[in-house]
Amino acid sequence: DGLSVLFDLLMTHATDAGIAENCVGVLWNIAAQENLAATVVAQGGIERILSSMKSLGSVARICWLGCAALANLVKSE
Repeated sequence: DGLSVLFDLLMTHATDAGIAENCVGVLWNIAAQENLAATVVAQGGIERILSSMKSLGSVARICWLGCAALANLVKSE
């Protein structure tokens, strides 16, 4: 499914800021949909977002998108 592709990209290209920014941005948008947020959480999305933020913490946009995605996931719980 689409989430698996995003998660695979984040793992395979863990140090590529461009790919991470796009993937985390997509996760932010997906997490805004309450019916999809639970799926993101169940498939390990929180861990993947945090991992990207840790790996690329010097890239402000990834940290911003990661926080926004996490906020959407928490809001849906």
